[in-house]
Amino acid sequence: LNQNLLNLFSSVDLSSSINGPILDISNVRMGSVSATWTGTPVGTFVLQTSNEITTGTALPSSGSFDDISGSSLAVTAAGQQTWVFNQPYYAKWFRIKYTATSGTGTITAASIATKQEAV
Repeated sequence: LNQNLLNLFSSVDLSSSINGPILDISNVRMGSVSATWTGTPVGTFVLQTSNEITTGTALPSSGSFDDISGSSLAVTAAGQQTWVFNQPYYAKWFRIKYTATSGTGTITAASIATKQEAV
């Protein structure tokens, strides 16, 4: 399953911090997430997970996410990154987060490719 995430971001402006879309990864066995950005942003991307219990279609609260060890990427210029995962952290929820320090830029592409668990 390949999914374009760009249209799910609330903002793609890297002059301020961004929390990416929240995805349910409870049935995902392996995959990758990619991001491409332009400009001269200075900040840090990191992958995050949460196991907050929610009801119905409710999403977890923003404060319930924790950084995935080793996923942090400091940026100071235009670039791209792909993070690959197997058995994704045994978590329910996933997102990518960008914390801005200075500079400007734009996320121009973001996607996730996953292989679901056999049902």
